[in-house]
Amino acid sequence: MVIEPNSGDYFIDVDENVAVKNAREKYPQGWLVTFRVNEIGACGRI
Repeated sequence: MVIEPNSGDYFIDVDENVAVKNAREKYPQGWLVTFRVNEIGACGRI
């Protein structure tokens, strides 16, 4: 899951690279934060 913190928009994909690509398309100069969500729904910052 990739989040653009100023807008709160988030991008989720099984493939982290796809989520980052989608976020970069919308926010090419934005500051992005990446989280990994595990099978029980918990996430940790990468």
